[in-house]
Amino acid sequence: MSGSAGTVRTAPAPATEGLEAIFENVFGNMEKFIEVCPDNIWTQKFGGWPVWQHVYHILALTGTFAAGAPPAQLPMPMETVRLAQTPDTSWSRREAKVFAAQMRLSAGSFCAGLGDADLGRKNEFLSQMFKSDMPHSAAFALMIGHLFYHLGVCDSALRENGLKGMI
Repeated sequence: MSGSAGTVRTAPAPATEGLEAIFENVFGNMEKFIEVCPDNIWTQKFGGWPVWQHVYHILALTGTFAAGAPPAQLPMPMETVRLAQTPDTSWSRREAKVFAAQMRLSAGSFCAGLGDADLGRKNEFLSQMFKSDMPHSAAFALMIGHLFYHLGVCDSALRENGLKGMI
């Protein structure tokens, strides 16, 4: 079908490709944050928890939403993931980079395994978690929305300390 000025319209990209692109963008920004965050801010309490714990929380939950279960090898206790406790020792940026790479693989497998027709299908893990039928599209929404929220907290920590933000 032709558009104005002789342009040709093509069919829209599959919804899953768009969601995956948004996820890749925000997850990539979280990885960049891990790289650039100064150590004094990394350990600073901001938004209720140390900045490093926001990063750990979101990486672990991204892996959980993608895999349908918490990661088998969590570097810290589940209470730390749930923000129910903050350990006496902080998590290093090096550890965060390694864990981020693992969670990226898990999320990539989840994204690659879904087509548009799957977005409305029941996600068993989330349905159990929320005690209501939840589709796979909800997993995308949770991963993306939660990443944006915590990246925003991390971004604010940089800005409040006079540094350039991530977003």
